[in-house]
Amino acid sequence: MPNFNEYVNAAPLGRVVEFPLLGPSFQLDVDAFAQAAEKANADMAIVVTPNNPTSLQVPIPELRRLADILQPHGIKLIIDESFIDCIHSRGNSIVVSN
Repeated sequence: MPNFNEYVNAAPLGRVVEFPLLGPSFQLDVDAFAQAAEKANADMAIVVTPNNPTSLQVPIPELRRLADILQPHGIKLIIDESFIDCIHSRGNSIVVSN
């Protein structure tokens, strides 16, 4: 799935491990994402929600679950909501929910 993601361009070469969103749903598989971050010995994991170009959001309970999975491994979760204004409903925004 193509994804607009400037993190790949901004990070030092070879320091980003991309995680594909697989069809047909293109939803983030939180468990597989966490496993990939752990396997890569990542310092941080970045979730762009809503995704561009799919506009799909990761539900807030799933984001919280992901943070709980990553935290014991010392992996910081960064939630990028830079495209939140491009969707009709902002009710699933982590910022709005807190």
